[in-house]
Amino acid sequence: MSVQDSESTFDETKALKLVRAGRSEGWEMLHQQYYKALWSTAYQVVHDETIAEDVVQEAFLKAYKKIKSFKGNSKFSTWMYRITMNQAYDTIRKTQRRVKRLGLFPIQNREEETEIEAVDERTGADAAQEGDLHDAIRSALDDLNPEQRGVVELRLIQGFSTEETAKILGCKKGTVLSRLYYSCQKLKELLGDRYEEL
Repeated sequence: MSVQDSESTFDETKALKLVRAGRSEGWEMLHQQYYKALWSTAYQVVHDETIAEDVVQEAFLKAYKKIKSFKGNSKFSTWMYRITMNQAYDTIRKTQRRVKRLGLFPIQNREEETEIEAVDERTGADAAQEGDLHDAIRSALDDLNPEQRGVVELRLIQGFSTEETAKILGCKKGTVLSRLYYSCQKLKELLGDRYEEL
């Protein structure tokens, strides 16, 4: 579920009033509302669960420090996504510099081996096939650069509009469309016939 799906029952205005009044409940409401979606977005960029957690926590800390600069010209979620994406990109740049300085290769994520033999009773789909497609998609996304992954996550997975995605990433709509086009072309090339299953 994207952040937009759950916004209908969430009173962002009330939460922001509490925040501006210096009440911690406001931040708790915002954190509870947006954390999972922000984490998912950060993870798509940094590809590490722990680092994604650090990115989101740092993003909330920056939002806390800069809340007076939030004028409400966009949704709070858009502002928060922008902070999170910037933090994720900064984290990648710092990590790459550190790796380069130390002359080390980045540690790859360990994949847990699991046996998948179940069949989805509703669809009859073999869970192993679904797992294979999921792994293929994840592998293809890994081959995109961080900017391309960010656009795919925000526009296609989280469901933000092109304009909202541009605001979050701090770029022009044309840049979003261009990155999205090249991302989809690369995904199509990497996934081959499986691209049609998406």
